[in-house]
Amino acid sequence: GTDWSAATQIADKGYWVWQTTWRGDTGYALGYQWGNHDATRFYRTTNGMEYTLHVDHLRPPGDRSNEHAMFFDATGRAHMLLRRDNAQSKTGGYALLGQAEAPYTDWEWRRLNITLGGPSMIQLPDGRVIACVRRYAGENHRNWGSQWTELGWIDTMTAKYTPAAKLSSGGDSSYAGLVWHKGMLWVSYYSSHEGSTSIYLAKVRSDGIIVKWKSAVRASTYQILRRSNKTDPLIEIGMANTTRFLDKQFTWDTPYTYLIRSARRTSTGLTEGPLSPSVEVFAHDIFPPKPPHGLTVVPLE
Repeated sequence: GTDWSAATQIADKGYWVWQTTWRGDTGYALGYQWGNHDATRFYRTTNGMEYTLHVDHLRPPGDRSNEHAMFFDATGRAHMLLRRDNAQSKTGGYALLGQAEAPYTDWEWRRLNITLGGPSMIQLPDGRVIACVRRYAGENHRNWGSQWTELGWIDTMTAKYTPAAKLSSGGDSSYAGLVWHKGMLWVSYYSSHEGSTSIYLAKVRSDGIIVKWKSAVRASTYQILRRSNKTDPLIEIGMANTTRFLDKQFTWDTPYTYLIRSARRTSTGLTEGPLSPSVEVFAHDIFPPKPPHGLTVVPLE
């Protein structure tokens, strides 16, 4: 990582190519030009370095379209989630969902029900589409400082977004990477809710809530505490010798507050430290059911 080649310009000067999504040996990417003369151009590439114009003005000038995420479904149809920062009206800033058949020159656009930033989107093995986005209070992208990062479902038939899980985040955040691996959704994203901007990795699974924290100096064990309501007393749900705990004793669609207490084992017993700041989680079931099994067909006699 210390010996780099000279920089190579990709696409057209002044256009920010956001990300490339591959369909076979061809990659597609949206580039946008910001400012008073905003514009969009849709590019294609076969090597990730040389980009040729595929569609000029994928969205009309003045629309303030910019960041995007895209995937191709099993039939080859393209689906694009597109951020807009149009301040002329509230709904003018709502995100768009675009769809196109090959060769991806004729796009149909529908308006979603939210304003978003930093979109990422994948299709799960069961066909459902999940996105990770930055949200704003009041659906106002100018409401800086109110942001958070969350997972949500996108219905590609109705162009409707449904929140699924709010991640630990705040302020400048989002721009996630999404991977579905061995029945678990892996989410990498950045956030500044802990003071300085940091990169986080969330593993979303169906059999428990993963609680993680940073190690404390001189701590040899940790006490995990939880409550369902802010007025309820804290209850110990386990001890851990590492900085990770899987809470399997929970109920879906229930808010929980977690705190961690560090402790050190000594010859006279356990010396406890102060409590950590609290973290709130809403355990929303976002996972598909298992497929049916034991299917048989009995012909009529």
